[in-house]
Amino acid sequence: PIKLGPYVLQGIFLKRQKEVSEIWCDIVAREIITLHNIIEEMLHGKKSETTGKVIRRYIRDIIDEAVGITRPMVEFTMGIEQFAHIKDLASEKAVIFTSYAFDDPVFCEDRARVVKTLMQARMEQLSPKEFQHLLRPAFQEDEMKLIIL
Repeated sequence: PIKLGPYVLQGIFLKRQKEVSEIWCDIVAREIITLHNIIEEMLHGKKSETTGKVIRRYIRDIIDEAVGITRPMVEFTMGIEQFAHIKDLASEKAVIFTSYAFDDPVFCEDRARVVKTLMQARMEQLSPKEFQHLLRPAFQEDEMKLIIL
């Protein structure tokens, strides 16, 4: 904002920071930072192998814990290799089916609301300069039109 005597010149976005924050955060939460996109990136993105390793390790540990003190008997009955193979199969299936746990539209909508609320609260607290720097890259092509408004 620029002060000229009793007047303050301020762009429309800066003047309506609260309203713009609400709309912007709603769009981001429903179309960009979605649960589906996050899970997709975790399971199939650049670092997906790390996610897979973590899931596989925990599933193997859960199976070992479930078998408990009967593990030697299970390994004797099934064979050590077969028991290890079953743990590997179960952990691979867990990796494959992990994304299905996040297919519930009601759950995804609820998470989108949480993301929107958190982002909106933080955006509304930004100084006008920080707010402008945050939004400017998204509107750089249409900057002249926005300045005129």
